[in-house]
Amino acid sequence: MFGDKKKEGDLNQCFPLYSLLLALDRTRVDFFSLDIEGDELKVLKTIPWDKVQIGLIEVEVQHVHEGRKDVRHYMESVGFTFVQDINLDSIFISKKCFK
Repeated sequence: MFGDKKKEGDLNQCFPLYSLLLALDRTRVDFFSLDIEGDELKVLKTIPWDKVQIGLIEVEVQHVHEGRKDVRHYMESVGFTFVQDINLDSIFISKKCFK
């Protein structure tokens, strides 16, 4: 359950973001906030950027194992512009969604 400590017998299931979007019949997202305590870059690298349009992304970078700079470099390599850092997060805007 969300917000509760894991109990014996609980299962955690993970699905790629793209799979969830397809199940919702959506490939465009205006705002996406990613905060999973360290594996944000791994998740970002699973997104098929040629099939999904995300306008604005807020990524918590405080605990990213690879570091804040690697997240920024990756996001720029897939067509995003760095906007600014706000506390623990980095903000990126899509070049193709907002010209």
